[in-house]
Amino acid sequence: MIRATVARTVWASGVTGYEVKAEGHAGEYGQDIVCAAVSVLLQTLANEVVEAARAGLLAVGVVAHGDGWMKVEATPTAQTQDMVDAWVELVQDGIDDLAESYPENVE
Repeated sequence: MIRATVARTVWASGVTGYEVKAEGHAGEYGQDIVCAAVSVLLQTLANEVVEAARAGLLAVGVVAHGDGWMKVEATPTAQTQDMVDAWVELVQDGIDDLAESYPENVE
């Protein structure tokens, strides 16, 4: 079972920061398409966050991962809030769709 969460923190400045996490496996390690789908969503978000952080577009951009888990943190600036909101919304929509289609594999 993959457990995925999206947490939002609204800072005093009015900026919303995000922490997106997924942990676990949906099926046989390395062989499950649902697990691969969640991994692609999180890795794509991670790539965007790393690039934006390198370009100085984020106040905070952190990616951490290990065996069976990944966490992406992003706190935008006021100027990049809409961009980060769109990234997270896309990933959350994808995870929500997977959880609806494969409730035995994703929550």
